[in-house]
Amino acid sequence: MQDAKQMTKKVLNDGHHGPPERQRDWVLEMNLREWMTAKLCVLNPAVQQLLKQLYEFARRVHSLGFGPVLNDLTAGIAVSVNKIDVTEMIADRLCQGICAPHDVERKSLQETLYFSTGIDPDLSASEFGERLESFLALRGSKGLIGIFLSTYLSNSIVNDLRDSLRSSPEVLCGRFEAIERICRKAATMAVRPLNVWSEPDPSWMAALLSDLKTRMAQASTSALRWKRITRSSTDENSSGKLLDATSRFNLVPRQQ
Repeated sequence: MQDAKQMTKKVLNDGHHGPPERQRDWVLEMNLREWMTAKLCVLNPAVQQLLKQLYEFARRVHSLGFGPVLNDLTAGIAVSVNKIDVTEMIADRLCQGICAPHDVERKSLQETLYFSTGIDPDLSASEFGERLESFLALRGSKGLIGIFLSTYLSNSIVNDLRDSLRSSPEVLCGRFEAIERICRKAATMAVRPLNVWSEPDPSWMAALLSDLKTRMAQASTSALRWKRITRSSTDENSSGKLLDATSRFNLVPRQQ
């Protein structure tokens, strides 16, 4: 009886009947380390300027309401728009003179507005405004900036490393999930010391830049173990995630 127990214990320890082991993606880890080493500053000057624009936009929406801000964006012309049109107009205005229409910064700003108001492209402009006002009342500019940082870092890494990240759809999806997890954790920790409505002055920016790079290194060290994704074709969520993973390479044209 004792021999049987020992044999069972050995089999379980060998992993034959336990849960699948988490596998380390050495390709992703190596490329992330090289990316972070090459980035002397994780936020370029355009992003730093955009953070100031984003803060000012959030402050105006919170104090004036979304309606007057939208009226200013459309130059007082009454228009019927949906959420997609609104996010494009906001991105165009905030990015004006800072970045090009297809840059990672603009894409990340649009995604920030989507994530902060719920991923529902069929929202009307007024519904979008109500959700944005509620988000800012609860989380302030700090919440909006945190989402933007997470989204921008993730998009920037994918755009810079897309050639080296290429693999099967399942592995690619796993790599994107790992990158998003790292960036989300780093951004959350970096903005944690901020007040809800901290204005991005020079000292604020300097502290954020220093802390963000440290947090990225810490997050990548603790989050690079990932479980290989082997979803079946009957998994209702798998096709959408794999399609998103394989299509993201084409969202931001590579700069020449």
